[in-house]
Amino acid sequence: MVVTGASSGLGRAIARLAGERGAKVVVTARNEEALDNCVTEIEQAGSEALAVPGDITDRDVVERGVEAGSSVSAGSTPTSPTRS
Repeated sequence: MVVTGASSGLGRAIARLAGERGAKVVVTARNEEALDNCVTEIEQAGSEALAVPGDITDRDVVERGVEAGSSVSAGSTPTSPTRS
């Protein structure tokens, strides 16, 4: 599952709840520190998460998020995507 805007508010709540329910979550937003905290919360709930920081109006960020989401949903261990 890929959640945009996951650094705060509704996006963060959706990402946390998905993780609590066992979803493997890729979170994206511009605030890298907040994303890292979100990943920690999801992992503490017992699921897997990966942060892809960046602005989703940037095509490269979207592509990295999709690639990360594909690998996570396929059961691969999440790894940090290449940042530009």
